[in-house]
Amino acid sequence: MSLGYAEKLSYREDLGNVGMSELFDPSDILQSKSKHLVAFTGAGISTSCGIPDFRGPTGIWTLQREGKPLPKAEMPFHRAMPGLTHMALAELEKVGFLKFVISQDALPPKEINPAEKHCKMADLVICLGTSLQITPACNLPLKSVRAGGKLVIINLQATPKDKKAALVIHGQVDQVIAGVLKCLNLKIPPFVRVDRVRISLSFSSKKKRAMKWKLRISGVHGFKAPLPFLESVEVSFPDRPDLKIAVLKKQPFLLIRETLRSKSFIISVKLNFGEGCGCSSVELDFPMDSQDAMEDFDYGLENVIQSLRNRAVEFSTCGHVSPILRKRISESIGTFTDYAVVTSLVKHECIALKPVVLTSNGITGKRCIESLEDEAGDSPKRARES
Repeated sequence: MSLGYAEKLSYREDLGNVGMSELFDPSDILQSKSKHLVAFTGAGISTSCGIPDFRGPTGIWTLQREGKPLPKAEMPFHRAMPGLTHMALAELEKVGFLKFVISQDALPPKEINPAEKHCKMADLVICLGTSLQITPACNLPLKSVRAGGKLVIINLQATPKDKKAALVIHGQVDQVIAGVLKCLNLKIPPFVRVDRVRISLSFSSKKKRAMKWKLRISGVHGFKAPLPFLESVEVSFPDRPDLKIAVLKKQPFLLIRETLRSKSFIISVKLNFGEGCGCSSVELDFPMDSQDAMEDFDYGLENVIQSLRNRAVEFSTCGHVSPILRKRISESIGTFTDYAVVTSLVKHECIALKPVVLTSNGITGKRCIESLEDEAGDSPKRARES
């Protein structure tokens, strides 16, 4: 993000032109029969995502030069989502139109060579949302021109390379690219964010009548792996009113209890999502007394994520949940289960300037855990749906 990136920079005088006026041309559609298309992107393709650019009227470096405070981010960094142009480029690459993407804001030296190679091969380079002032990256598109290719610039400000371009469009990048995809009869794919969480349940007590157990909610990479999308966790016991509900607010989320072995019960884990998520919470239920009888399984991460994405798009809602795998904890008696959860869904209208952010129906309640029983055959019993 340009905001976080700028905060890490020391003050610079050699910023090029800043605070440049934005120019708007009438809406137009870019058509091409390119055989080797390269996209060259700048910070301007992310402004519709709530991420400021550098040199615009309210850009990071413009404000810095004017001695003004940096703008506040519209959402937490970890919840930043791709915009219409990002998803459109992904679709163009998927169908084979787009051969290479250059993101100049973070172009390391080792990436210069392949970027230069593709620019020389390109019969068309489209520069999107960039003022083309950062060297050496800004000179890469000209290599296509020197090799006989064409340069198209879509930006709200004039650039030093405008005279070299076959076409310059002053307009919102999202609007222009949406028109391109409409002309090509392509749909802009929705963005579906899937986060993962691990729920571990282990037993350590050697008492005959009572058992001491630990419930951990963590990232899939370890007990201390952070879960930035989670604000808190509520643990309740629907069929055991004598057991006190626990609200965990500090990560790593950990609950330690001791209960009688003879009494089985259901543990309900409510995951409360934080700012930037498209739904408020989901609940997962599982039995306490049959951990030893639970079998390991692995549905495959890619299969689960794709299935959840399909369901989120079909129903236009977040909050869909599915188990990914379950394994026994080797150092103690118990298991851990990894879940995938759809926490954000954004659909873009084909020619709209603003995305349509889709959320759940607003009702906080239990959602059925959606396993891959149909695809994977036999699987553990699904969590109960209320």
